[in-house]
Amino acid sequence: MPTTLTALLILLFAIVPGMFGEMVYRIIAGTDWRETQWSKVARIIGISIAGLVLYIILASLTGLPTPQYLFPANFSEEVFKPSILPVMAFTYIGHAAFAALAGTLGAYVVRFMAKLSPVSTYPDTWDVFARVLVPRHWVVITLTNGDSYAGMVERADFSVQQSERDIVLAEPALYIEEKGEYVTQSYQYLFLPGALIDTVAVYYNPAVDQRVTPVNQSLFVETANESEEANQ
Repeated sequence: MPTTLTALLILLFAIVPGMFGEMVYRIIAGTDWRETQWSKVARIIGISIAGLVLYIILASLTGLPTPQYLFPANFSEEVFKPSILPVMAFTYIGHAAFAALAGTLGAYVVRFMAKLSPVSTYPDTWDVFARVLVPRHWVVITLTNGDSYAGMVERADFSVQQSERDIVLAEPALYIEEKGEYVTQSYQYLFLPGALIDTVAVYYNPAVDQRVTPVNQSLFVETANESEEANQ
């Protein structure tokens, strides 16, 4: 019978590779900050198992060693020898590598399925905004104290709640009300805590954006005129 320590080691060996896959998954697909811990743990376990299955399939086809650290008997005093450590290390690295591959595949499957459904590619609207709409644009950020900055987003935190959506703004320009324009500052980068950010607007870039309406055009003017004529 395996001891409690042996069972713990086996659990760690079996689950930890999934954490590498989870990191890759989060980079590609993002995660919802409202997601429960149980859901995250279940995904890590699933990624680890998928990576293990992929490695075992490869091992069976190529003759590579199979992961011996998953069997309690291999941790007994009779079997566990320093000589088996290189083999265990090799198989563990293989397990972790295939878990990372499983996380990558899973993330792209999630993104592909999201494109086929009404939901967004990323689990949070902020992630869609910051990852997809902000790049290659200037942004205008208004703070809760009324200050307004224009600049380029150098870095933004994803998959976090609203108060933690910190932004690093490159080449910030402060809006001067007396001049009615944004004036560049001597700062190269400006850190804006998420708790102080009120709104973030993406400035129109003619090189990459397509608009239904031209900039500075009044909307619904013809409809309003038709209504006035009908009332006369």
